[in-house]
Parts: sequence; structure tokens; C-alpha cells
Amino acid sequence: MSKFQLTKEEFLLAVLLALCGLIFSAKSWLVYMADLTPMQGFGIYYLILFIATLALSKLGFSVFNVKISDLSQILGLLLITFSFFVVFNWENPYVQYETMGDFDGASPAFYGSEDAVTWYFYTNTLGITDTDQARILTFVVTPFALTLLGGYLVAKPKLNLL
Repeated sequence: MSKFQLTKEEFLLAVLLALCGLIFSAKSWLVYMADLTPMQGFGIYYLILFIATLALSKLGFSVFNVKISDLSQILGLLLITFSFFVVFNWENPYVQYETMGDFDGASPAFYGSEDAVTWYFYTNTLGITDTDQARILTFVVTPFALTLLGGYLVAKPKLNLL
């Protein structure tokens, strides 16, 4: 008997991810997402990520040898995930500007990512017009602060609502 066998939960996860891939790559879903503002699209995206993380926590998910088991840990993990993708996604108006010379040309669904919604928050919601200032706030300050907060929530759970 091989020691490399999938559990029922691992197989179910693969099936669920495949099903999600089928649903979330459908043209109707993409058109729907393209009709939303970056903030609305991001909200739906993170609701899906929250539900997935909640489900994984029920299956014994752990990060850094800490079992993710309560709401504060899930929120902390989402903040760390958010920070990671702010830094490593290149799906935002700043990338469009730096590579193409303008802020035009992409579907609004393209900008519903962590980095894009953070850029949108600083430039549209707060009205920051200085590109370099928005860059530092988006790609340096925000990931730093949210990762610290997320790490605290993962390591020091306080909310036992689940």
C-alpha cells in the first residue's frame, strides 16, 4: 500500500475546485463581474475566499503550525493572503500606466484584485493623485500593516464564534 494516497477530503477539495473553475470561468460569470465596480467585484471575490477558508478550517486547515479554527484566525489569514497578492499580482491600473503609458484599456473585472482594489481605494476613494505616493501606500504600507494585523490574528485568536 502506497503512503501517497489521497484522503476523501483531499479528493473532495479537488472536485470542488474543478467545479468552481467551471462556474467562475463561464462567460456569463465574467460578464457579470465586468459590470461591477472594482470594489463590488473585490467584495464578491473575498466573500468566496472567506467561505473557502471557512470550509478549509472545518477540515483541519493549518498555517505556520497553527490550526485555523476560529473567525479571527480566518480573518488574519485573509489579511495575510490579501497582502501577498497586493505585492505579487500585477493586475492593477498602476501596472497598466507603467507598461502602457495610460490608465485605459482593461476590463473592470481585471481590476477587482487585491492590488487593484487597494490602488482604487487610494486613488479614487481617498483621491490621491500623486502616482508615486499611491504606489508606496498600495504596495508597501498596506501589505506591511495588514500582514502584521493578520499575523496577530492568526497567532492570537480572540473570537470564538465558529
